Amino acid sequence: MTHWLVFPLASSRARVRKVRRLLLAAGVVPLCFGAAAVVPIEAQPLRPPPAVDVSTRDPFGNEVVDEIFFAGRVAEAAQRLDIRLERDSADVEALWRGARTSLVAGILEPDPDLAEAWFKRAGALGEAAVTLRADDPEVLYWAAASLGREALQHGPRTSTRLIQRMWDLTHRILEIEP
Repeated sequence: MTHWLVFPLASSRARVRKVRRLLLAAGVVPLCFGAAAVVPIEAQPLRPPPAVDVSTRDPFGNEVVDEIFFAGRVAEAAQRLDIRLERDSADVEALWRGARTSLVAGILEPDPDLAEAWFKRAGALGEAAVTLRADDPEVLYWAAASLGREALQHGPRTSTRLIQRMWDLTHRILEIEP
């Protein structure tokens, strides 16, 4: 049985494009856009989520956090990484994953003030990871990306410092992996 989902859209083109991208990414083809979007959806029986065997997997481990992150649940991944960092603030794997997660959360955040806070957090976590493991390209990459995005949020003086640091990190990556 087909149901029709109708929801109003804001008048701004940016909002319409954003909703269109989200629907297409979810595999839903909208019938029209304008004052409202009409989307056909198929009725699906409710099924319980598959059971996860937590006895063999750490719910805060890298594998689980990565699964959550790549499933698009960025805030949940950030919370799990925060718990890991409370346990061990020198966990390099959690630090660079925290930088990656915060960077993506900042990009997805529509509120500029909250986005800026995410970018600052990403830069701080990336720098902390670099101080602990300066020879890992993955750590260097996410630290540089975080600092570069944070630089876009500041004025010329702060941006220059952050971009110089980003430049240093990217050149260190090229020295390690030419």
